[in-house]
Amino acid sequence: MKTSTCISIKQCQALLVFLLWTLLSTAQAANYTKHTVSKGETITQIALKYAVTPFDIYRLNPDSQTGIKENDVLLVPKSVAVKQATPVKTLPSPTMRIVQPKETWYSLSKEVGLSVEELVALNPKHPELKIGDTLILSAAKAPVKINTAKPASAASSVKHLVQAKETKFGIAQKYGITLAELELQNPSIQAGLQEGTELIIPKATVVKSIDSSTSAASAPKLTTKSVQQLVINKASTNKKLVLLLPFNAAKIQADTLTPLTNRLKKDVFLNLTLDFYAGALVAIDSAKTLGINVAVQVLDSEETKSSSALEALIKSNSFAGASAVIGPFYQHYVDKLGVALRPMQIPVLSPLSKETDKLNDNVYQTMPSVTIQKQTVLDYMMAQNGSIIVISDPKKVATKNWISQQYPSVKFAKYLESGALDVAYLKSLLSKSTRNYVVVDTQKTNLLLAVTATLTSLLPAYPINLAVLEPNETLDYEEIPLKRLTDLHLIYPSVTHENLSVEAQYFRNHYKQINKVFPNQYAVRGFDLTFDTLLRLSQEGSFESTTSTATQQVECKFNYIKNNSFGYANSGVYIMEFQSDLTVKQLN
Repeated sequence: MKTSTCISIKQCQALLVFLLWTLLSTAQAANYTKHTVSKGETITQIALKYAVTPFDIYRLNPDSQTGIKENDVLLVPKSVAVKQATPVKTLPSPTMRIVQPKETWYSLSKEVGLSVEELVALNPKHPELKIGDTLILSAAKAPVKINTAKPASAASSVKHLVQAKETKFGIAQKYGITLAELELQNPSIQAGLQEGTELIIPKATVVKSIDSSTSAASAPKLTTKSVQQLVINKASTNKKLVLLLPFNAAKIQADTLTPLTNRLKKDVFLNLTLDFYAGALVAIDSAKTLGINVAVQVLDSEETKSSSALEALIKSNSFAGASAVIGPFYQHYVDKLGVALRPMQIPVLSPLSKETDKLNDNVYQTMPSVTIQKQTVLDYMMAQNGSIIVISDPKKVATKNWISQQYPSVKFAKYLESGALDVAYLKSLLSKSTRNYVVVDTQKTNLLLAVTATLTSLLPAYPINLAVLEPNETLDYEEIPLKRLTDLHLIYPSVTHENLSVEAQYFRNHYKQINKVFPNQYAVRGFDLTFDTLLRLSQEGSFESTTSTATQQVECKFNYIKNNSFGYANSGVYIMEFQSDLTVKQLN
C-alpha cells in the first residue's frame, strides 16, 4: 500500500503511515467532532489543533491514509478535543539552484546569507561541489554578517598544521568555526590552502565547538550513570524500547590522559554514536509530544570491534521487559544478542549494518542490503515491461550469474576479442518500440565512458534509460559527463531520499537549535529509526505484527519483509531517476 512521505519533529507526520486503523473499532457519533480541511492543511496540523494524535484521526477516517484535500470533512475524537493550539510555525519554502562554473560554497554562502556549514548541511548529497549539482538554498536572503572580531592572540589560540587533501571548510567544521572566522585569523589562506601551512585557531572557539558540534550538546554524560530510563509518558506503560549504543563511558572515564574535548575531535566512532543518539533524543521528544506511551531505556554496549559489555548485560538481565532493542552497531554483536533474546522473541534492530549473515528470526536488518537494492531496481524495470540489457564487467561473474538465475529474461551484452564492447550486438538487443533499460555493472571509468558515449549516440533511434543496480561512486567523478547521465535518465537505488518538505526543514532547523549544527546522516538515521520504532511499539500487538505496514520518515523508508534465512530485512529502497533539467525524480 502506498504511503505519504512522513517527516516529523513536533509535527510528526510519520504517524500518517501507521495504517493499523482497520483493526480498531470506529468511534460513536457522540464522541467526535467534525473538521473541514483547509487548503494546504495536513493530518498532523489538524491533530495538533485538537490535541490528538494523527493515529486517532486515521482510526476514524481510514480513507485519509491516501491523502486529504481542501473541504474534506474529517472526524476528530471529541472526548480529547481541546482548545485549538497555537498554529505551528512554518518555514519559507526552499528554492533550488544549479551550480554554475566557478561557483564555490563560499561564494554561494555570501550570496544567500547563510554560512558555508549551513549550506553544506542543507545539501548532504553533495559533499563536494560540482558544476550541475542541484542545491537547496534559503528562500529568504538574510543579510550577510560581517565578522568584526579581532585575530586571536597566541595565548588564546591553538595551531593546526594543514594536511594533504584538507580543505578550508573541513578545517573550519572540525573546530566549529565559520570559514570567515578561519580566514580572519589566517588572511594568507584567502587565496587558497596549501599543505604544511600552520593555522591559528582561537582556543575559546575550540572549546565552544566541542560543546556544541556533532551532537555533544545532546550527548549523555559520559559516566557509568549513562544508563538511564526515559519515560515518554507519565502514565503506566507495558512496552519498553532499549537503545543499546556504544558510548564506551567506562573506558573514557578510565582514560585520564586524554581530555574529552580531544577525544571528541579524534574519535570518529564516538562522534557517530553521539550523532545517532542526538537524533534519537529528538525522536523521543517528538513521541512525548504526541503522547506515545512507551518507556525508553539507554544502555552502554561499550562496543569496539573486538570487545563489548554485551555478555555482562545479558547475564544481568538488562533486557528484561524489552519490547524491542535498537543496537548494537557492529553486526556480530547484533547476531549474538539476537541469539540471547530469541527465546523471549524480543526484536533486535540492527541500525547501521548491511550484513545479513548468521542472523535469527528476531533480528531486523533496518539498512537495505545491496542485494535488496539490486532486486528493487530490477523488479521496477521488469514491471515497466521494457527490455532489460546488462553490460556486465567481465570480472563480475557472480553478479551476472545471480541476475541470470533470478531474472532469466534479462539479456547480456557481449565483448569483442579485443575486449571492446560489441556495439553491433548491443544494437541488435535494443527495441525501438519499447523502453530499453541498459544496466551497467562496472566501476571502471573507461568502460563507463565508452558505454555512456555509445548509448547517447543511439538515443535518437532508441528509447534508452541507463541504470545501475547499486551505488556506483565512479559516476560521481567528473570524468563521466553529467549531461550523458541526464540525457540517458540514469536510474539508481538509494536508501535515503532528499526531502524538501516544510516538515523536513522544520526537523533540521529544530535539531540545529538544540545541537548548534544541522543533523548529519547519522543524526537523521538516529531520528528516523528511533521514531519509527516508537510508532510501531505504540500500536496494539507485537512489533512483528506491525511489519505489514510500510513507513517513511525524514530520509529513510521502512518496509520490513520476512526472510526465510535470517528474520526480517528492510526493503525500503528509493528508485531515483536523473531528469534533463538536472533534478532527480523519485520513481517509487
